[in-house]
Amino acid sequence: MTEPNDRERKLIDTGQTLEQHIAPAVEQLEREYLEEVLRENEGRIVESAEQAGVSRRTLLRKLKTYHIDKADFKS
Repeated sequence: MTEPNDRERKLIDTGQTLEQHIAPAVEQLEREYLEEVLRENEGRIVESAEQAGVSRRTLLRKLKTYHIDKADFKS
């Protein structure tokens, strides 16, 4: 196995757990995905939830978590 270069070393902090490393990226991806689904469905919750493969309740909870207003996506 080769030694990581300086750049690779800086990206990995073994003082953090794997979850701590990936959580910000997952949150950003989830937020962007939900915004795009809402955009495609013009803010309609039922259709957006079906497309995302989650329940209506889960979608609403995630929108609240990420402070996303469905009204921002209505035409």
